[in-house]
Amino acid sequence: MMPSSSLTLYGLSAHAPDESIRIEILDGNLRPVALPQNLGDVSVQVPAGVYAVRFYRGPQFTEKLATLLPGSAGVHVDLGSADEPMFATAAPVRQTTTTRETQREPARRLSLSPPITPLGHTGGSHLLLFLRDPFEGGEPTAGVTLHDVDGEQLADLDQEGQRSAQERWAAMHLNLDPGPYRLRRRSVRTGFVEQMVFTVRDWQTQAFLMMGDAPGQQRAVVRTSILMGRPNLGFNPERSAGPSPPSARSRARATSRAPCGPRCSGRSSRTRCSASTRVSFISAGRRSILDS
Repeated sequence: MMPSSSLTLYGLSAHAPDESIRIEILDGNLRPVALPQNLGDVSVQVPAGVYAVRFYRGPQFTEKLATLLPGSAGVHVDLGSADEPMFATAAPVRQTTTTRETQREPARRLSLSPPITPLGHTGGSHLLLFLRDPFEGGEPTAGVTLHDVDGEQLADLDQEGQRSAQERWAAMHLNLDPGPYRLRRRSVRTGFVEQMVFTVRDWQTQAFLMMGDAPGQQRAVVRTSILMGRPNLGFNPERSAGPSPPSARSRARATSRAPCGPRCSGRSSRTRCSASTRVSFISAGRRSILDS
């Protein structure tokens, strides 16, 4: 319910260091205050009282209280970087619930290593594939392979990638012709599933896949994250670092369906190459994370 026009209103504003963080303001009865927009920065006129300001990333939030006294000049609430809500992500980014020191440094090191150029490619864009399991011991395997748009296999992470069973990761760094590619992984129910990844000239696409417990399956990939950075900078595990990729959006959601090529009809009952993949885009500081 909007405050009566007879009430004296005061300014209440809030700011988050990451423009993708959603902000919610609740009054003393925990009713949401109507906001003109709710990402990154908000400003509203409200009556005197105590308000809860919540900063959301996904379902997680940090709450701060703001007290507006009669006759005050208004209140501003800032969210410090150290107070940002933690979240789960396939990328081993610091200050997240699924980061591991033993996986952050290998990802950074391998992203700066000399890339492998597949046969028939001249290169110009880089792709880092990094599979990890932050929860259990053992070497992660998920049947991860990379294919061109026609389905021709270019790389096999299980067979060709570097790996550490003790630190629970497998990875490879590729030098590819810029363009779209199919990232394929094993699926018990459908044989395999795919999602499209894109590489851009003079940029490095960083594809992270995280193992976990999947319903009705043994250990499987349960989360993927796509980041982009400059090849000379590589992967940076800090949450607010690195350049923005081309055509970045502060926040978006999309549903994509990988097209079938002439070598894969997608009609077999044992395999499926056109599985829907829903992904969400999060701007983490100046670096972008595409997380599903």
